[in-house]
Amino acid sequence: MAQNNPHLAPMALGLFIILLLAGCTQEGGSQIKPPRNLTPQDLAPFTQAGCQNGSDGFLDCANASFRSDFNCYSTALQIMGDGLSLEPSMVLAWCPVEVYRNNLSEAGMKGYFYCNGGMLRTCTSYVAWDGSKFVQMKNTGALASFAAPISSEGEALAFVILSKDVMGAVERDSQTTLVAKAQKNETGYTVTAYHYNPFGCYDKVDYEEVTFFVSTEGKIEELGRKVAYTRYLDFSICVD
Repeated sequence: MAQNNPHLAPMALGLFIILLLAGCTQEGGSQIKPPRNLTPQDLAPFTQAGCQNGSDGFLDCANASFRSDFNCYSTALQIMGDGLSLEPSMVLAWCPVEVYRNNLSEAGMKGYFYCNGGMLRTCTSYVAWDGSKFVQMKNTGALASFAAPISSEGEALAFVILSKDVMGAVERDSQTTLVAKAQKNETGYTVTAYHYNPFGCYDKVDYEEVTFFVSTEGKIEELGRKVAYTRYLDFSICVD
């Protein structure tokens, strides 16, 4: 909750601040350029299930039965362009699952890709069409069952950004933009991406550079992290 004005809606203000801090990136998304554009055929299973094509890469799925089946908190599901960089390419809709409403235990939360948030805490999962039905992908193992073997640097980078709480780019005001990258090595891929924590009280934001190893089988190991850029704010804020 923002502490500066108790009359402002906490969630709306929190969302505004998160978008302000993130620049042009979106949490859970990236700046990877997909190998192709989405087509109406790609989205046909979603629209036939009751979703309506929204704007800026979102689907309005308020009337889609799978949304309640999979406990997706939001009615607006973001299509993750990174899924198109996987082999085979996949249309993945971001499905955040609320922790408290679904009484998720610590053990239960570990079954998801990652969980974050303040007063509204959610765990990341994705909805996909497997050719015959909608499925919910909750963790790296489930995603690897479709995407492995990881066979290119672009696929490794997309796989990490979909699986971990990182983003593909950080805009640094007048400096050059930091962009995530992947490099092939003898046993897999080394991937570098970026993370920040928007929750808490602070007057600056540290963007961390996080390095991962990705095996061809789709296993991810974090190798380390360091602060790559600090954005100093003109004010102190608290976000919850």
